[in-house]
Amino acid sequence: MNFFARLVIVVTLVAFGGAAIGQTSTRLANPLGPAPAELFDEFGQLGSEDRSARFDNLFYKLSQEPGSTGYVLLYCGKKCSYGEIAAHFRGIEIKTAVVKFDRSRLILLDAGFRASFVTELWFVPKGGCPPAPRATLNIQSVVFTRLARQFESYECCDDYGPVWNSLKLKRPRK
Repeated sequence: MNFFARLVIVVTLVAFGGAAIGQTSTRLANPLGPAPAELFDEFGQLGSEDRSARFDNLFYKLSQEPGSTGYVLLYCGKKCSYGEIAAHFRGIEIKTAVVKFDRSRLILLDAGFRASFVTELWFVPKGGCPPAPRATLNIQSVVFTRLARQFESYECCDDYGPVWNSLKLKRPRK
């Protein structure tokens, strides 16, 4: 999508007061074409096995449609640990490395705050419009607590600390 097309989308969203962002449908219409973003799954706090299965389902759907992209929107709850979203991001990075999923096809977003922790998994077909975060709380309404763990597990039964350490070593230093 070129710069002008993106500008039109932003201006349209601003002009309508964000009404398109707050819609309750699980499909977001693409104003430039027929490829909507689809809310593939949504869940709150789950154990690692359940999270793993839900991500496996998204990875399978993405693998069936070349050029598609997965979006993961994470919303911290009204009570949120410092670094909680980052810990989930690290767990998702480990999950993609363990199952050898093409990380370039997955976009992770800190989507803001809601009454409780929520993860949204979105499927965006090739050429589709990405989902917009739909936070319901502002940061002033959030109570921050202790530090979160280093990472939240998205796989079961093994110690994935060494996987995370190897991923850290592969990233270029700034």
